[in-house]
Amino acid sequence: MILFIRFQKFIYLLQGLLVPALRILPPLRKRLRFEQQNVIDENPEKHHICFEVSSEGELQQISPILEYFLENRLKVELIFSSSSVESKVLKLLERYPNQLRILRYPFLTKLDLSKWMTAKTLVLCRYDFFPELLIMGAKKEVKFILLSASVKLKRLRSHSLRGIYWKHLFSLFDLIVTTSEEEKVAFEQLGLNPKRLESFEFRNIQILKRLETAQERMEKTSFGEGLQRWLHHFKNKDRLILGSAWISDLEIFKDPELKKRIQEKKLAVVVAPHKLDSSFLNNIQSWFQQNGYQCEIHGEGNREFTEINIVSLPGILVELYSYFGNCYVGGGFERSIHSVLEPYLAGCSVICGPKTHRSTEFRYICSLSPEKISRLHYHNEFYPTLMDHMNSGVIYQTSECFQSEQIKAQTVLNRIEELTYQMRRSANP
Repeated sequence: MILFIRFQKFIYLLQGLLVPALRILPPLRKRLRFEQQNVIDENPEKHHICFEVSSEGELQQISPILEYFLENRLKVELIFSSSSVESKVLKLLERYPNQLRILRYPFLTKLDLSKWMTAKTLVLCRYDFFPELLIMGAKKEVKFILLSASVKLKRLRSHSLRGIYWKHLFSLFDLIVTTSEEEKVAFEQLGLNPKRLESFEFRNIQILKRLETAQERMEKTSFGEGLQRWLHHFKNKDRLILGSAWISDLEIFKDPELKKRIQEKKLAVVVAPHKLDSSFLNNIQSWFQQNGYQCEIHGEGNREFTEINIVSLPGILVELYSYFGNCYVGGGFERSIHSVLEPYLAGCSVICGPKTHRSTEFRYICSLSPEKISRLHYHNEFYPTLMDHMNSGVIYQTSECFQSEQIKAQTVLNRIEELTYQMRRSANP
């Protein structure tokens, strides 16, 4: 462990020596301007807990816990390292101006994070293992928590050099919450103390809360009203939605049996594209028209529903999923599939393309309900797979899932609170 800490200190020292030279590089000038927006208060109030995230994905992961503390009127510090998440952080600051304190991660500016932080509990997400943060955990200056932890089920032998490194790193944490039970087992096999491990996917609660109010939200739009009237003519199992669809995903519609089923009005189809700019929407519409389908793009106005219905409204995909029995999630023939957790929790049978290697959500669902999710290798496997799902008769109750997930979430939140208040009491007797 001593060697591990010295190694992190060496990296941190090296980073400090390189910073003056790095600042002059044109790509990093923008980064420097980003960090220079930080306003450092001289005598800040004591805060309860500090979160560090790198980008929007991490912010989504920790949002249920972050908002839990904020909604309970506690003071929270938030460090973020990417400008891509800045707008969402600033919106949070507007909502909780007296409770939230923010900082852009100081890669290029000189700032001692251990002096900036007032909280005695530090929460990291996924794999933001910056040396300065690890040193704080190693020195036991803070209670150290890692959320959405994953070793991606790699076979890390505990006695190999890689295994020893990762074991030392993860041993710094007082609590690790893994993304799945399988990942929890992988951490145990690496030699981590099982008493410091929990398993929970916090995005579940975030998604399920949206699903609780899905119908109410959709009914406020003319599109939602029209959608419900149209879908009333189809059984739930005879409804298909494509979520986050790319052009490459549309090849599944070349299947003649699928086309026949759609044109005979035996299957309702809605497509939610990955991008909503006019060029992307028009390309998708053109593809369907060139392949012999009637197709409409639906915005806020009233339009008749037809064979293929493309949705151009932003921010309603989770709510849309709750109206369908079957979902194809896009991206699997691109770099990686998009969220399969959202349609799964909405009650859909889920089908996706082959590239699932980056998706902890895919593995999570496979561990819970393998019958509810299928992965294609080729486009022409889609229709037979869809028919298998439609004929399976599996019924999924979102409300039951919500209750069980709430219980799991409260268990993990209780452990985080215990660590937070224990540290504060020891620091402020």
